[in-house]
Amino acid sequence: MERRAQYDDALATALATTGPSPSAPSYALSVDLGLFTPQALPGSDEDDDPDFYSYECRCSGQYVVIREQLEKGVEVVETQQKRQAKQALFDAAKPLRRAREKAQKKEKIAEKRKLIELGVLERPVSKRQNGNRPRRPYGARIVVDMGFDEKMTDKEIKSMGSQLGFCYAANRSSPTPVPFLVTSLNGRLKHRMDTVTHKAHESWREVEWWEEGYEELWADEVAGGEGEGTMVEGGEEKEVALVDLGTLKGKPRARSRREDVVYLTGDSPNVLTSLEEGKTYILGGIVDRNRYKLLCYDKANSSGIQHAQLPISEFLPEMTTRKILTVNQVFEIMLQWVEKRDWKEALQTVMPTRKYRHFNVYTDLVSWV
Repeated sequence: MERRAQYDDALATALATTGPSPSAPSYALSVDLGLFTPQALPGSDEDDDPDFYSYECRCSGQYVVIREQLEKGVEVVETQQKRQAKQALFDAAKPLRRAREKAQKKEKIAEKRKLIELGVLERPVSKRQNGNRPRRPYGARIVVDMGFDEKMTDKEIKSMGSQLGFCYAANRSSPTPVPFLVTSLNGRLKHRMDTVTHKAHESWREVEWWEEGYEELWADEVAGGEGEGTMVEGGEEKEVALVDLGTLKGKPRARSRREDVVYLTGDSPNVLTSLEEGKTYILGGIVDRNRYKLLCYDKANSSGIQHAQLPISEFLPEMTTRKILTVNQVFEIMLQWVEKRDWKEALQTVMPTRKYRHFNVYTDLVSWV
């Protein structure tokens, strides 16, 4: 109490000479803590320290200071009635806030509609219209290589799962979908997809899932899942491995010649000019915040397959920084090229001008570059 009295005296002297600070909290009444009445909660031991202190206000309310507030050095408190009045005022203003928010939303919708009529914005395609569009599947396969599980943190594993979902959604809504294969799904990401998301990926349509690596694409004997089937090729029956997971379960696994496989990596000196039907393009499925260098480039060389990078520098010279994209961004760029056959338009569709003119490194990075 003595220290409190000394503080009150010093504060009063300071206010008398300099006046209150503009940034200091305002208060209507200054009361010494010694005038507060110690109070105990029901059931408390009489020998214990008071649980709180109270002081009767002239408005018939009570100023209440709890022990934790004293320990934190809280100096300004309100009466219970004042807090209740503030809450009541806030609740009473809720309909007005909601009305204002609705009015602002209507203004934005009207502004967007006007821009569409002026031709500044494209008219959005409804989900029904999008679903009724004719789909023309394209024969260039895209593979996401998940063989980097041990190089990612749990948070990055979660992000990678989300990116796979974005890839699937983009392919499903595209008028020119491509065969989609996910390989090396055998680590923490598979465990997360089996448990946290309750195997929702197994219902993804037209997606092929492998626990094995992409090298099985050109292997003489593909390691089968639940078993092998037979197919007739050149008048001869051959044993083939079958897909053992997802909506394609029981169908023959994808195959490709080694010379028709291309690993996409920004470290490659080769520049991709087009996506050819009959070829397979691999994306490195890793979120690593740019920790690992030449990861996909070295993996492509060790596998003895071709490698290339997207023609970003050629068609978006404004991007002067290192071109680091997420897996789903690369996937969507490739889908856009298949649909429009124009790299510049495809790149600009996925990466708007406001992003690539002042390009910032994304929080989640993928080592395909």
